[in-house]
Amino acid sequence: MRILQVIHSFPPDNWSGSEIYALRLSQALARTDEVAVFCRRADPGRPEFEVDREVFKNLPIYRLNNNFLSVKRFEDIYRHEAINQAFCQVLNEWNPDIVHFHHLTCLSTDFPVLCKDRGMGTCYTLHDYWLLCQRGQFLDLNLEPCQGPGTARCLTCLQEQVVGPASSLISRLWGYHQIHKRRRHIAKISRFIDRFIAPSRFLADFHVKCGFDDERIEVLGYGFDHSLYSTSKKASPFLRFGFIGSIMVSKGTEIAIQAFRLVAGDELRLTINGRYFPYHGLKGYMDQIKTSSGGDQRIQIEGEFRHDRVQDIFSEIDVLIFPSIWYENSPLTIQEAFLTGTPVLVSDFGAMPELARPGQGCLLFQKGNAEDLADKIRLLCDDRSMIETLRRTMPSVKSIAENASELKEIYDDITR
Repeated sequence: MRILQVIHSFPPDNWSGSEIYALRLSQALARTDEVAVFCRRADPGRPEFEVDREVFKNLPIYRLNNNFLSVKRFEDIYRHEAINQAFCQVLNEWNPDIVHFHHLTCLSTDFPVLCKDRGMGTCYTLHDYWLLCQRGQFLDLNLEPCQGPGTARCLTCLQEQVVGPASSLISRLWGYHQIHKRRRHIAKISRFIDRFIAPSRFLADFHVKCGFDDERIEVLGYGFDHSLYSTSKKASPFLRFGFIGSIMVSKGTEIAIQAFRLVAGDELRLTINGRYFPYHGLKGYMDQIKTSSGGDQRIQIEGEFRHDRVQDIFSEIDVLIFPSIWYENSPLTIQEAFLTGTPVLVSDFGAMPELARPGQGCLLFQKGNAEDLADKIRLLCDDRSMIETLRRTMPSVKSIAENASELKEIYDDITR
């Protein structure tokens, strides 16, 4: 079978969760099938919409250059004819039996239609909420969870993209029209997806609540390459807590720091590991992180790391803190913690309680509540045997080989 994986970014350009998963899945599928990847890159030194053909980890990669230089209206952000034409050339060249979409942000939402015009099967893994929310995470401008798409709510968040700084009645009416237009378009192109894959029940139910067909959504958890992980820990005289992931406001990094500073103890350490991302242009968050640490010598901000070092990082922490404040889907980092025998303190929000059940390798704390998180840190400090107990109760994690086999059955069913 010839398979094309489509995603908004791909290693080595970016090593975030969905990109890492798409890479591991593609490698697993490539053991028995022909697999290529189509993705976006942003290189201002290259021609706009140029498609580079290269090989990465023995996978053929098509990288479309998109710097949004030709955006003249809101619609150009999520669908673009020049991008469609470039994708059609790749479809004609690779001629896949099935196209597996992981994300269409920074690409074009017309892609599923173009595949169906050629008689190709389609499936779409819902890694977040982007089909429903242009910002992707249903987190509003006040960093509060949104209850779902609504014209007025969406325009509040997207005003700069849709109508700019104008606030007249006419501009708002035009903005409402543009929001409705995107929603109608997404509803239309969704009919060209044979199967949606949701890595959590929470994510599936959220999409069904917002109008998606529940008969075409299958809940299927992520798989991992177990050979990359080990439960061994490097010896240390300290009790080591860690944050691993993107340093951005939706991930709640500052909450981990605030909570840790509420707990006394010279024998405690906290490391912050990850790449800084300015969330939707929100500037100054990294300065906020540094200010939050308040010069506490127990806190070390390590910054960006190569993903091939993630096992080394886990080997140097005893407890992972995962303080995200948005409707997380099925965070890869939590499952990597399970694979490395690292207990997790995790927000009780979104799909996280579905993945991280209390007493099974983790403890939950109230989303955004640094005091509650500090209480959980103290609990582990006062009774360190709990850490070993949590290590012994880690839930199992699906292998990427098993996940690839599950998806191959879905591909076969779609193309049969």
